[in-house]
Amino acid sequence: MLLHFGDVLLKNQGKKTNSAVIEQMTGIQNYDAHEAQIRELCSRITRSSYPEMKRRAEEINLPDTVSGSTNISGFLSCFVASDDRWITEIRKAFSSNE
Repeated sequence: MLLHFGDVLLKNQGKKTNSAVIEQMTGIQNYDAHEAQIRELCSRITRSSYPEMKRRAEEINLPDTVSGSTNISGFLSCFVASDDRWITEIRKAFSSNE
């Protein structure tokens, strides 16, 4: 989510550890993922921030052995593709696990 606000490569997912970075990027103080804070963070994400977030995500699409990497760009590519077979594949995977 922070990629909507700027370039970031976090070393871990700890909310308290990253609180200063989150505050610097979003203005939300003492972030620890309470519902009100999540709502506030999400309210600051706009449609116009999507292209930059996508670009930033593609830049850190690194192997999972690299701290701070993400594989979200693969999912983002699916969301804009005209081929929607991936939805059927996910549904099959979920139904086979029930």
